[in-house]
Amino acid sequence: MIKGGVPARDIRRLLKGRPDAIGLAVPEIPLDFPGMDFGDQREAHDIFLIRKNGLTEVFASYPSD
Repeated sequence: MIKGGVPARDIRRLLKGRPDAIGLAVPEIPLDFPGMDFGDQREAHDIFLIRKNGLTEVFASYPSD
């Protein structure tokens, strides 16, 4: 399961690593998400790994400018 604006590189990393998880999620849409028109503005956000037991952990972090 992939929810939200998860970058392709994180999906590839998930598939390559095969962690004990059900997917990745971005709980909010960051400013630099494709289709959002905020120029070069970037917003810090995290990609969360969702474990099979329902717990989450940060899988990747993206800083703001």
